[in-house]
Amino acid sequence: MAQVNERKLLLQLVLLTACICACAFNEAESKRLNANLTACQHLRRVETRRAKALFPNEKALTIRIPRCSKNGDFEQIQCRNERAGLDCWCIDEYGVEIPGTRNESKSGVRCAEPSHCPASACRMFCPAGFARDPDTGCSVCRCRDPCENVVCPNGQSCQPQEVKCKVEPCPPVPTCKKARSMSTYCPAGMPLAIEESIRPFLCGNDLGKPQCPPLYQCMV
Repeated sequence: MAQVNERKLLLQLVLLTACICACAFNEAESKRLNANLTACQHLRRVETRRAKALFPNEKALTIRIPRCSKNGDFEQIQCRNERAGLDCWCIDEYGVEIPGTRNESKSGVRCAEPSHCPASACRMFCPAGFARDPDTGCSVCRCRDPCENVVCPNGQSCQPQEVKCKVEPCPPVPTCKKARSMSTYCPAGMPLAIEESIRPFLCGNDLGKPQCPPLYQCMV
């Protein structure tokens, strides 16, 4: 009887300590990604994988797979038709197209940041850089969403994934993943919810982020 009660107590403890809180990025998974790659190489890998999943039997011209230089940097001029040097544009250090630089041929592309942009006092930290005004090309005081306009295969959803790079900047990459329900976050039991609410209690392991109460574990 004592052994049965001990097993029940152990199971209850597992159920308590397994409850978790959702995070914007899966840090554990990001540590497994290759830290010797550059931002361009990371993005090229995930976009190549997405293109193959969406268009397994044809060339995915609708997906921009970035070209990287020999040292891993983004090539400043990107083209939809690389061999012929047609339909080209300039990108910034995050691999984002600079509006107003697109040209029919590579030789006609002029890469330069917009010079008429108003001074900005924006103090936000944006891991993927600031969003750009589509008309002027100027940065706006809003963080760029790496998943904007990203289409995922097989009903998956796009989630920004933190990666480690050998040099900065190192923005999150858009990664297609199977949508997770709250019932699948915990190895056992349900996530801790905010009091009098169904919303999960958000936590983090970094300094300054909310910590879980006693007997709960933050799973990120």
